[in-house]
Amino acid sequence: MSSVLKKYFRDLPEPLFTNALQAQFQDLQSIEQYAARNPRFLELFKQLPKVNQTVAKEFLFFLYQVSTNSHMNMMNTDNLATIFGTMAGVFFSFDHGHDLVMYMIDEYPNLFEEDDVTKAQEPLFRYVSHRAQTIARF
Repeated sequence: MSSVLKKYFRDLPEPLFTNALQAQFQDLQSIEQYAARNPRFLELFKQLPKVNQTVAKEFLFFLYQVSTNSHMNMMNTDNLATIFGTMAGVFFSFDHGHDLVMYMIDEYPNLFEEDDVTKAQEPLFRYVSHRAQTIARF
């Protein structure tokens, strides 16, 4: 799955977080408190083209789902940010890309709709529960 996502982002004509806004997204790092950073992030996020917003939100939603199950899949926020934060197509700089992807994954529930998080956890929880029950039978 990660190979397909990497290829998709590499093949984009412009990074998901556009060249025009990249410096402003990177400047978010200077705001240490997430509660203070979130409104500025959302302000910048809304300046992205709608298609970029949609893809970014779905991508971050997926990463958030994966990270919430790191106890089973060993893919915590830091690991995900290492894989996807350094990739051309999301951000260019390792330091900023990694840190910003970690921030966006960690803060997903606070940045985007609470309902998204609830909806994400329900099917995933049902799937994991089903798999655990199936494995327990053997």
